[in-house]
Amino acid sequence: MLRKLFLLVSLLVTVLYGASLWKFTDAASYRVVDNYLPLAALVAMFIIGLIHTRVALWLALLLTLLLGNLGLLNELCIKVFHLPETAAVFTRFGSPTESVLLGLFAAWILKRFWGNAELDFEYNRAHAVRSLHFFVFLYGLTVVLAAAHSVLIAQNIFASTFLTQVRSLAATLPFPFFSSPGLLAPLRLALTVLEAIIVYTIVTNEVRTMHQMRGIMWVLAVGAVIVCVIGWLQWQFDLSYGNGIWRYNKEVHSTFADPNTLGVFLVSLLPFCGALIRRGVAAGIAGGVIAAVLITGIVLTSTKSAILLAALCIVVFVVARILQSLRAKRTTAALAAVLVLVLIAAVLNGVRFMGKNPEMKWAAGISRKIEDTSRAVCTGRWNLQGINDRTNFKLGDWLTGAKALKAEGGKIAAAGAGLGRFKAIYGQYRSGVTSRSRDGASNMFIQTWVETGAMGLVALLVISIGAIAAGVRAAKKAEHPFCVRCVPLGLLVLVAACLVEDSFQQTQLQVVFWAYVGLCMVASSLTAREETPRGSGLVKFVLVLLALAATAWVFHPVIKQQHEESVTLKDLTARYAQKYNLDEPKLLSQFEATRDYGFNRKFGTRWSEKNALVMTKVAGPVIVFDLMCAHPDVSETNAVNAKLYFAGENLTNLIFNGRLPEQARQTVRYDLSADPKLAHLVDGQAYEILRIYVDRTWVPAEVMPQFKEDTFSVGLGVSDVRYEQRGEYQPPPPSPPAPATEPQEPVPPAAPAAPAAPEAPAAPAAPEAPAAPAVPEAPAAPAVPEAPAAPAVPEAPAAPAVPEVPAAPAAPEAPAAPAAPEAPAAPAAPAAD
Repeated sequence: MLRKLFLLVSLLVTVLYGASLWKFTDAASYRVVDNYLPLAALVAMFIIGLIHTRVALWLALLLTLLLGNLGLLNELCIKVFHLPETAAVFTRFGSPTESVLLGLFAAWILKRFWGNAELDFEYNRAHAVRSLHFFVFLYGLTVVLAAAHSVLIAQNIFASTFLTQVRSLAATLPFPFFSSPGLLAPLRLALTVLEAIIVYTIVTNEVRTMHQMRGIMWVLAVGAVIVCVIGWLQWQFDLSYGNGIWRYNKEVHSTFADPNTLGVFLVSLLPFCGALIRRGVAAGIAGGVIAAVLITGIVLTSTKSAILLAALCIVVFVVARILQSLRAKRTTAALAAVLVLVLIAAVLNGVRFMGKNPEMKWAAGISRKIEDTSRAVCTGRWNLQGINDRTNFKLGDWLTGAKALKAEGGKIAAAGAGLGRFKAIYGQYRSGVTSRSRDGASNMFIQTWVETGAMGLVALLVISIGAIAAGVRAAKKAEHPFCVRCVPLGLLVLVAACLVEDSFQQTQLQVVFWAYVGLCMVASSLTAREETPRGSGLVKFVLVLLALAATAWVFHPVIKQQHEESVTLKDLTARYAQKYNLDEPKLLSQFEATRDYGFNRKFGTRWSEKNALVMTKVAGPVIVFDLMCAHPDVSETNAVNAKLYFAGENLTNLIFNGRLPEQARQTVRYDLSADPKLAHLVDGQAYEILRIYVDRTWVPAEVMPQFKEDTFSVGLGVSDVRYEQRGEYQPPPPSPPAPATEPQEPVPPAAPAAPAAPEAPAAPAAPEAPAAPAVPEAPAAPAVPEAPAAPAVPEAPAAPAVPEVPAAPAAPEAPAAPAAPEAPAAPAAPAAD
């Protein structure tokens, strides 16, 4: 019964995925051949998998290596093979790796549950090949939990908009639902990880002999040679480079996503070439040719870590041959040792020589790093910044990951920050030695720990170390260790390269990683010893429980906060939709999406419509925000009036009657705690609504030509709402002293004006009167004293007469200086008050 259930589930998954690939929206789509390619790949792999699973596995590995850069394949067909432009069919291919792997997996599921998967396995061998199955499951579980964590951080799962989109996408296009760029993008990453683990599952169940192991290694080697040839064509014909830096440096990435990933893959196959060289003459020639092609490809990628690892592999291989010769007491051992020393000297000299060539940027980088490191060692001058520069900024990535693990009370170390979120939190936890934000941790284990938590790290460590150890043990017991020893060594080189590169996150390299792990476990099963059942069920249960407990520890406060926020949003929507006669579903969706309603956003500015609402959480006693008016016809006689309400209570009314900055922009500052109707909101830290009502609006195209296609209405520009404590803002007291300092400038040359100083007490009397605005006009009075009559300066007290506009002609009457004695009448003005 259980097998039939799995059979139905696998068929359902295949049918749903195939339906999601059927991207036809109208009758014309049936004539577009590109639309059939993803579905054709799925069906073809499914049929081949039913006929012969291992052949389908080989084909899946080869296609995974060759279909990672579809744009390059299009240019290859047109520019190199001179095919017509209609041959560029890969632009709409979608996810070819997904089609290939899921088609193979569906076929394997059918065969597994239709037949007897245990037919060729005895007990000990089955136990050996499955010894890592639990940790593979644990790693997959932590990846799924980390993806859910990322979704939870980015989305409120209780929001009506979220649930509506999920139901809509799940009902129409199930697999594109997971590939949605913003809604559930983290689940897409988890799905690609699980697709790569499919390769491990099929390898450990279908590969049974040494001959079949060699077949998979040969497939990887042939694929690597093809990839190198395409990479050479990319370099020769200047085909599509995916990044400006790669194009500038001529870093070849061929059919892979980036040069570093290609370099890591190629260097992991060098141990296989060494095993071929040791096997015999014919195999040795083949191994030497393949190694030469791989090394050429590694150099073209300009990946420094891959180049250094390739050099290390060559040195280790030669030294191993020398030691073997010494054990055999051959006379050529000394000559071989001399040749190794000469080879090393030649390589170092070549790197230094090529480092002087501007085109050989990788060689220049290696040469410079060797010289700088040697100088630092000799002088003893070591610092983190220097080490970070010499490691190509890797140290900064590691320190950033370590800083993130210590943050948030250990929550990130326990349950991770979420799948794919290392780049998002890089700036928050950036180390002091880093110069800019980067995409990853440059280390597969640090990246896994930060994103999936401690259990994900433990699972990946056990998988990597356990597979390598199992492969090495198997090589010691195998009768023909030709292809057994190279598998764990290839996995070791791949893991070592991923300790300094961000390549492990790429699907292509993950497929290769899980293929190596599966082959190591198959080799271990071929040399399995007599074993008895172990009582490890309790340990496994505890590990799963710890993973779930850590996730619950992180999830619970986030889910609780989201639920409370969702309830608050619904309450506010129900209350204000009825109060202002608005459509409740529309208001709720707007609040959930942007926390406001009735706004049009352009170039970072929120422009209100006639009636706009802003949701805000009261975080202080004084609410502050700015309003901006840009109406084309605003004037003194045609003002724009705005009414502001908070929690349904009127805050203030504003009038915009000019285009000058001080007239077109106004700052609203209101002490909520001083208002008896609003004071309770400050103490409760409540969510409330700020309403902006404008008596008229305009269309931005009337005055802004760049918005000529827009027809939305614009009321006021609104800044973000902020809160202050009482006393944080001081009113503009500097403005009164400013006019006082300006009149003092002409005082030094006018010595007779010194007696006027006693009249300064009359100046304070002016502010007491409504005529205070006349004080700024006082600077205009010194303009009159600029006439020859310096005694006109005492007329400054007579400035109150200046507001009389008709008195302006009195300026020519300056000769009537005798009128100055009437200045004592100025004290009479206060008496009138």
